[in-house]
Amino acid sequence: MLGYEVESCLVDTGDTAQSVLTEQLVKRRFDCVMIGAGLRNPAYLRLFERLLNVVHALAPGAKICFNKCSAGCDLPTDVSPRRC
Repeated sequence: MLGYEVESCLVDTGDTAQSVLTEQLVKRRFDCVMIGAGLRNPAYLRLFERLLNVVHALAPGAKICFNKCSAGCDLPTDVSPRRC
């Protein structure tokens, strides 16, 4: 165990994504927020940018990391806040 507690925060690609992420981030302090590859799909670029801005505003001390995805993968759209 690396000392991290993981909380998943799955978001949709519609109107509730920002509010779902906001609700998760205001609960506590997070050391790291991982943004899933599904959000880095070019079709979701605007949503990705909005959610990245939410993370920056509500978790300014958190590191932002990205999961690895091979070309053509079909990962779910997720943002996974992590804290120690």
